[in-house]
Amino acid sequence: MWVEPDIRDDIIDYIDYIADKSDLSYQNLIKILDITRSRFYDWQKRKGIENRHNGKLPKGHWIMPYERKAIIEYCRHHMEEGYRRLTYMMMDADIVAVSPSTTYRVLKEAGLLNRTILRATANWNGFMAPSNRKRSEKVPISV
Repeated sequence: MWVEPDIRDDIIDYIDYIADKSDLSYQNLIKILDITRSRFYDWQKRKGIENRHNGKLPKGHWIMPYERKAIIEYCRHHMEEGYRRLTYMMMDADIVAVSPSTTYRVLKEAGLLNRTILRATANWNGFMAPSNRKRSEKVPISV
């Protein structure tokens, strides 16, 4: 049976009050009120906390909003770096200490991960091999 958090907390307070004022144990009071032991101790653990039915609970290892902002700002100043290298650069600079997967997720959510930067390298000089062209495409021959 579901009970409102305020009523649940009042029941716990009432049982504590009666247990202090009388010789009755918690087990006897729980039996008198027809509440199971597991439910009582579960309520006692959740005293003062709202019910969160399948909601997202903040975890101790989740990053804070200021850490997320720091990752995004650092990335904007170092756009040429990949997310893994960026992660270790931030650790070395004492900006944020997060895993590469966390950096990846933050940058993906911010839209900074799918950036295309064309770099002139020794392997690519703008030449497209004939096998990459369409067969119907005629290549102009300059004489």
